Amino acid sequence: MWQVAQKYSFQLSQNNRVNYVWQRGNKFVGEDGAGQFTPLESTSDYSNPTSVNRGEFQHVGARSVFNVVGGYAGWWSDYSSSRQAQKYGFTQTPSRLDLTSGLVTGESNPGTKLRPQDRIAVDAGYTLMPETFLNGHHEFKLGLTYQHDHEAWQYPANAANLGDYVLLDQTVLGKPNTPVQIRIYDEPVVPFDMAQMLGLYVKDTWRLSNSLTMNLGLRWDYDHTYLPAQSREASPDFPTVWPGGSFPFQTLSSWTRFSPRVGVAWDGGALGVIKVFGGTYGYVFGAQQGINYNQNALQYATFRWHDLNNDNLYQPGEVNLDLNGADFVSVNGAVGNKITSSLEQPLWQEYSGSYERQLAANIGFTTSYVYRHVSHQYTLPGPNVLRPPAAYNIPITRKDPGPDGVLGSADDAAPITFFDYDPAYRGIAFVQNVATNNPNPNSFHTLEFTVVKRPTRRWQGSASIFWVKNHRWVVDTFNAPQDAYNALDTTWGWGGEFNVSYKMAWDVLLAASMQSKQGAKGARTVLFGTADPAGGTPISQLGTVSVRATPFGSVIGPPLNVLNLRAGKEFRVGAKIRLGANFDVFNALNSNAPNQYNFQSGPTYLYATGVNGGILPARVARLGATFRF
Repeated sequence: MWQVAQKYSFQLSQNNRVNYVWQRGNKFVGEDGAGQFTPLESTSDYSNPTSVNRGEFQHVGARSVFNVVGGYAGWWSDYSSSRQAQKYGFTQTPSRLDLTSGLVTGESNPGTKLRPQDRIAVDAGYTLMPETFLNGHHEFKLGLTYQHDHEAWQYPANAANLGDYVLLDQTVLGKPNTPVQIRIYDEPVVPFDMAQMLGLYVKDTWRLSNSLTMNLGLRWDYDHTYLPAQSREASPDFPTVWPGGSFPFQTLSSWTRFSPRVGVAWDGGALGVIKVFGGTYGYVFGAQQGINYNQNALQYATFRWHDLNNDNLYQPGEVNLDLNGADFVSVNGAVGNKITSSLEQPLWQEYSGSYERQLAANIGFTTSYVYRHVSHQYTLPGPNVLRPPAAYNIPITRKDPGPDGVLGSADDAAPITFFDYDPAYRGIAFVQNVATNNPNPNSFHTLEFTVVKRPTRRWQGSASIFWVKNHRWVVDTFNAPQDAYNALDTTWGWGGEFNVSYKMAWDVLLAASMQSKQGAKGARTVLFGTADPAGGTPISQLGTVSVRATPFGSVIGPPLNVLNLRAGKEFRVGAKIRLGANFDVFNALNSNAPNQYNFQSGPTYLYATGVNGGILPARVARLGATFRF
């Protein structure tokens, strides 16, 4: 990573000043996406140049402050699998995914991803502090915030010998790497997704007395997400699946909401300080959600694949590409999605209280409680209204092979019954996923305790620990009956942080911080293939079915404990210059606890997966120097 930042400030007059910030940078990732399931050949060479321009005007009056900030921020993400192949000198092959193990091989698909994102923003505020008003001291603030976002994931077509598809293999009847399906993408696409957000607010910090203060606020927000008129060309290899077309302007969300917020703080002197708060917040739809409804965005259709010559490579004629034919399995993307004006904005309601008290000289204690309630949630793209729950009328009972994914072993579990849908509902003619608010709300209770030792006698420190009680739906969309299996998270979570620093002789500073939190948690899932190893009913329409076999939280990994250490000293050079040197060790314990798991039964069950291979970054030492003048 490299970054250059400059800031310029000019005092126009005693009460007026302007500031300007200019920033440029770039981030390079040589093997983006690498992990236990993604070898070098399937990673991308990634760069992400960024740009920021920001201007500000400030005016200070006798009892008022006016501030307005405007600017632009953006980046251009560039992922390339071909650059990766050229760099390391290997020959690319078509992209492939093994459904049983989760292993990805071949080209990273899509092979090229370009993501320009731009934001223009303005924020203005006027603060007034009248000398006297309504029996107390007030600090009024009027504010405005505006953002305009542009998002565009661009996907050029892959090289002709690689194809715009992913080949799906699976272990079938004990035979690994058996071809089962193919995902066909609609590349090339160059979408444009836009969003506008406007907020107006007024708030008052009202000090009624030396011991009682109220914070009152009201905010109005407008959220408008839309797709400009645009067009796309047909897929060069699969024009019958993904034809070209032109698409008109479309509004995705147009929400307005008033959000009141009230806080009260009472200082009881020796009894301590009590604070209570209540407020509401609205969810922002966001330009990035446009990909779900933009037919000029990335989409894919999944078909059954008949490898007629048994070479484990796709050739034309091995798949019936009729979107309403016998080989059609599913479609993912805007062609099957719909959004209506009846979709309501999700609502966050938050209520909290805290108690603060000095336990001894320079030692403070705080405890707090937060309750959050989230309603009118949704998961895009939403339930399929053309294939109602009643259409899932074919019960199929399979043996649960247990964590190892092998039938007949000691860890086999009880049989699981799930449902396939009636063949009369097969094909894209019966796919219309409509974004719908989930009637099931989520709620969270958080309790935290904190002790702080202020700087005295050369040392200071703090310690905090919290617990969270979840009542959270793992999914918000229910199509088939199995979607409701183990769909509720009622677990407890916890975390803590501990910090201490000590200034030794000659002003050498030693510091340590420890962060600890609950390990990765989830539920074991089972992926059932089309054919039943025990000879039972095949899955004729869905092709494969993934079922949560255990409750969420039944699997919890080891705690994530990260200890960081620092030693530093600053030297004075003259009256105004200071030189500093420091030495840091991050993750001093070198913990490799997983922060994410693969929960699917099979040969890679509980393998770590995700960013950095799914484990904490290794121990790193750093030498640093500072120069201040």
